[in-house]
Amino acid sequence: MEQSIVTIIIIAVVFIVAAQYLQTQNPQFGFSGDGPLATGSGDAAIKNPQPIAEPRSIISRTTSPRQSSSSQNRTTSTAKKDIQPKPGYSPYESTITITRVQRSSDPTKEYVVIRNGTYFNRIEATVLINGWTVESRKSGRIAIPAAEEIPMIDAGTRTIVLPQGGEVTITSGQTTFGRSFRENVCTSYFSQFHIFTPSLATCSAIPFNAQDLLDAGYNSECVDFVKRISRCRIPTIPYEKAGRIGNACIDYVTNTYSYLGCVARFRDEKTFFKNTWRVFLNQPSHIFDTLHDRVILRDDKGLIVDEFEY
Repeated sequence: MEQSIVTIIIIAVVFIVAAQYLQTQNPQFGFSGDGPLATGSGDAAIKNPQPIAEPRSIISRTTSPRQSSSSQNRTTSTAKKDIQPKPGYSPYESTITITRVQRSSDPTKEYVVIRNGTYFNRIEATVLINGWTVESRKSGRIAIPAAEEIPMIDAGTRTIVLPQGGEVTITSGQTTFGRSFRENVCTSYFSQFHIFTPSLATCSAIPFNAQDLLDAGYNSECVDFVKRISRCRIPTIPYEKAGRIGNACIDYVTNTYSYLGCVARFRDEKTFFKNTWRVFLNQPSHIFDTLHDRVILRDDKGLIVDEFEY
């Protein structure tokens, strides 16, 4: 009997500690029901906001043509148990969420991040972000643009198809890079000549093997130069160095250590594409109030997908 009581007490203590830890580390999981979460006025970032409306059950999403028939069957069978959304709200509510808003008076540093999937909802479906808009009290609705699938190589833009876990960073201003794009393992090369907020992920390393280069006929000066090339950066070859490493080495470096060279090497690998996009609204001024505003994401029918106030 005493052992059973002790066991019950231990379980209760573990539950309380776990609940407190979860609420501390992830305030959006709190139990107070206080509504939207926002940082203080001294912090420009707002992370993991709570929806300002009451939570609703979601209905099944339109299945992407890329999904298998088994996925379609799972989605169809789930739909029978789902509840229709309230008037004015999108079927994608609670699936596509606003995960971060960065406030700034500089439109090139102001952005909002949307994500397909939450901690509690992991439907395996892609979502077409076509005709969707982001808005605020300050600026009204602004359309989310399409993006290049492989920047600097694609002839045009494509509508963003956001997979489960995918994210789109929507920047209010424009970039000197001049285009919206899907990130890949090579896009960090763009950071050498352009500024991105937030910064781009580090690119994949080009394999280096000194013996292979020597066997290919490159001299030791060339091998030493290649060894010192910084990751994700196009190297500058000083005039005095060019003569020592040789023309063949210069051609090798030029064709290998660049964005285009990186794409040529990695584009056929399964890990080439990242499920993250960078799009730019090209607004001349910031679109969110730096102190208090209401940010709303709408689908192509104008229905509310997600919203929160700060």
